[in-house]
Amino acid sequence: MQKKIGLLFLTCAMVLAFGQVQVFGFEALGGDLEINGFVRNDSAIRLSDGHSNLHGQDVLVSTNNTTALVPSGLFLPTGDPLMVPNGATTQAEGFDSGDYSLCRNTLQFEVGWKMKKGVSLYGIWRGYYNAALEIDRDQEQRMIDAGSRDEIDDFERDYEMREIFVDITPGNWNFRIGKQQIIWGESDGFRMADIINPLDYSWHYFFPSWEDIRIPLWGVDIMYSLPSMNEYTFEFVWLPGAFNNGFQPNKLAPFGSNWSTGFFNQYFHSSINGAFGPSLSALGVPGDPAAIFPGFVALGTDNSTGTIQFFNKAVEKSAPDNSIQNSEVGMRINAMFGAFDVCVFDFYSRSDNPVFEKDWYAKFLSGIAGGNLYDYQDEIFQYPWVNKTGVTFNVYEEVTETVFRGECVYSMDEPFLPKNAFPENGAASFMGLAPIEDVETYYKDTFAYMLGFDRPTMITWLNPTKSFFISGQVFQKYILNFDDNQTTMEQSHDDVQTLFTLLVNTGYFHNKIRPQVFMMYDCSGEGWVQPQVEFVYGNYWRFGIGANLIYSNNKTQGYFGGMRDNDDLYAWASFSW
Repeated sequence: MQKKIGLLFLTCAMVLAFGQVQVFGFEALGGDLEINGFVRNDSAIRLSDGHSNLHGQDVLVSTNNTTALVPSGLFLPTGDPLMVPNGATTQAEGFDSGDYSLCRNTLQFEVGWKMKKGVSLYGIWRGYYNAALEIDRDQEQRMIDAGSRDEIDDFERDYEMREIFVDITPGNWNFRIGKQQIIWGESDGFRMADIINPLDYSWHYFFPSWEDIRIPLWGVDIMYSLPSMNEYTFEFVWLPGAFNNGFQPNKLAPFGSNWSTGFFNQYFHSSINGAFGPSLSALGVPGDPAAIFPGFVALGTDNSTGTIQFFNKAVEKSAPDNSIQNSEVGMRINAMFGAFDVCVFDFYSRSDNPVFEKDWYAKFLSGIAGGNLYDYQDEIFQYPWVNKTGVTFNVYEEVTETVFRGECVYSMDEPFLPKNAFPENGAASFMGLAPIEDVETYYKDTFAYMLGFDRPTMITWLNPTKSFFISGQVFQKYILNFDDNQTTMEQSHDDVQTLFTLLVNTGYFHNKIRPQVFMMYDCSGEGWVQPQVEFVYGNYWRFGIGANLIYSNNKTQGYFGGMRDNDDLYAWASFSW
């Protein structure tokens, strides 16, 4: 463990040492062209052991020509173990405390060009290399064992034109056209009104800043400012869904990687246990139910995967095709009423999280019976349309010297997964001994709100020269007409979710040392604490150290249940110009 901690600090030190180059912001064309950027290293090591059955008990068995899935511990009625001739088996393993889970090196260039009066071009190019797989070969092997061989290259390295858009500002109009982030809302740490761009959870969950993990989308953002006492601004957003990758859902971590232990994994394993366990026991079939399905069948292809991996691939393949018919649209009106800054918005879009297609289970069994299971992989999940309407506000109150802010969102027909992915007679219907039952997807209206405050506060006995910034929030979400058989990827099984957050930070030595702590508590019994301290050197250097401490009393809880063993110690170093 001490060796791994030393390696983490050594990595940051190398970035500092090799970063000693003369790099400065570049200006040309009389200052109309500016090029800025940064190089940054983010490193982390685990502070606790992970689940030993992280990916269930699925075993990948390699033969001369195929890779088949067989269940660990499954015995035929004769008592003989199910064997594949000449097969060599490997099984995905858990994580150990001290594993080097992240070493992401990022290079980013930002270009701003004032092409002519009222017309500007802006772009961000970003490339990254995650050296963690080179530092800890066991992590790469875990991904291979878990069926994520094809995802390794993109997980390890990639580069892209992250944002590229043109701003056209004739008079009181502003047209922003291109690949961009569109930011709405007032909340910190958790999203409510910030609903336009999906998120990339793949490399450090949602712990980095939203700016770094939002997935930019191609679209048009039009704003018109009406000169008046209330300073009205009207905004229209159109995401055509027909360019580049079209519709993009939230990006999940590939299986076998450090942050792949979330809701989706636990959801399917618990569903398999719940639906297949009693039925299999009644049929006299021993073994771990989470290991058995769909392990009765040798899928017979080079890229066969285990139960969870199969459904993960189905999530990717079920994403809608690029089409103008997948356009997402939103509108927002912003105005000042006295000291109140108020926004009213509406956004019509597809859900960023998947739910089941109708009759998916019948299609799934048909695929198994006909030997063409993968032909149905793109018909298992869907991303339904959801309409979200809401209001946000912020106001500065002079007596308390506090900014109060809030959001509320009403969602119509928000989709929810069933508590169990498979019908109660799953094993019997799987073996042809019972009729096939449909698995229901639930559509419910929901109401959510956030109330928060921001206040600078002097605590002289802790810091006599600079105030503490204190920010608190309370979130609540209500699922209307809740059904006991539904669940959600974002909260516990209850119809009401209540969580609190608190952020405190300050600065010492002329703001060169910046300690901060962020805390979240969900009343269902889970939470997250993130202490960190950043050090500022000169005008260009930033480096720091922090930790993510996670707790949860239930593995299937939305935010942190499947992540509760993922505590980590992280550090970063950056040079910007």
